[in-house]
Amino acid sequence: MPKCGVGAVASVLAAIFMIGDVRAQPQVEDGGTDYFRRDGNPSVRDRQVERSAELGWRLGGFWLKPQVSLDLGYSDNVAASETDPEASTVYQADVRIDLESNWGRHELHGSLDIPTVNYTSDFSATDVIAELGGRLDIDRGLSVNGGASYGRRTEPYSFLPSGVELSDPLEYDTTGAYVGFAQTFNRVRLAGRASMLERDFHDGELTNGLPFEVDDRDVTQVSYGLRADYAMTARTSLFVSAEANTREHDLVPPAVLVNKDSEGYEVLVGANFDLTHLMSGELGVGYYAQSFDEPGVEEQTGFAARGQIEWYPDELVTVTVGVERAVSEAFAVGARSLVNTDANIGIDYEYRRNIILSVASGYSFEEYGEIDRQDRRWTVYAGGEYEFNRFTSFNARIGHGEQESEGADFGRSYEENVASIGVRLRR
Repeated sequence: MPKCGVGAVASVLAAIFMIGDVRAQPQVEDGGTDYFRRDGNPSVRDRQVERSAELGWRLGGFWLKPQVSLDLGYSDNVAASETDPEASTVYQADVRIDLESNWGRHELHGSLDIPTVNYTSDFSATDVIAELGGRLDIDRGLSVNGGASYGRRTEPYSFLPSGVELSDPLEYDTTGAYVGFAQTFNRVRLAGRASMLERDFHDGELTNGLPFEVDDRDVTQVSYGLRADYAMTARTSLFVSAEANTREHDLVPPAVLVNKDSEGYEVLVGANFDLTHLMSGELGVGYYAQSFDEPGVEEQTGFAARGQIEWYPDELVTVTVGVERAVSEAFAVGARSLVNTDANIGIDYEYRRNIILSVASGYSFEEYGEIDRQDRRWTVYAGGEYEFNRFTSFNARIGHGEQESEGADFGRSYEENVASIGVRLRR
């Protein structure tokens, strides 16, 4: 592992242990200590979620929670065009239904989400996303979990290669499933997970009427992960995790130019913490490697990181910082993989119990492995939400985003400004 990664983790852990554990230890029903409970520092958004948890209709052992969101917005570059931006009014509607069990043990939950977007520039799209999951509590320290999902989704125009103009955005289907377990032995917790995700893209149509084929992007990814945590105190723990993956595409040469099938792994070490009223979160650093089935292609290796930390400068303010660095699959022509580095920061201010003001900014850097291309993205947003009553809330948002692509095999570069107002109805 790179020395800088080890040093970063060591510095964080030293700070954690010097601060110490000044609060009462979290307890479980039998009077013992729950070393992995992390609810001592509710954020601004956590409190909002807690209030919404009281909503819904009781159906036997379940809660049915429907909600509808309606938004009116504006975009000055709806198709993410590089040279001819087109402005449009944006109408959005999102219908969502959640079903959650209300049992003393075990858990079952499901959701159906149907977001629709319409533009005055003669474009509309409706997605359908369904999920089902649950947890079986075998005893006090052992549980197994699993779930499945399906989605008919629409890809943003900004994902298209430079110069490609479609009459409608690409549609694709996602099918996923997972199974896992968690076992706790006093200060030690072990968890494992196996998952599968399949993406199936539908061919598009160019503005000149010709087909735009994307079958080379159809892929099935299988992942296996194992994680071990050790509680140093009731509020801090160290962990090590390892995950392996395989990516198999529907098309291989000679049907396509390059073979993108690959296998890889990622190993992380880090800390999970919930400190006094100062901060909470998790941070891990480590190493990734991704090798490809095609002979002669260089293995992708490097520094991996993943984490999110919440800082509480005031009980009414939550500052959230996130970071991730990993190797991902690339969809650009001639490329197999890219290294993606993401960083973001957001501030939520609970001006009043029913008024939340927020600002957020994000940065992403993508470096492609087999072609000369680097993409940079910046976003900044500001908004607010006003809860009129338990069932109705209003929101407003403005934002700016841009993408810059460089290199001999550069992609799409564009800018976009957006604004919206909306209402959300819940029961």
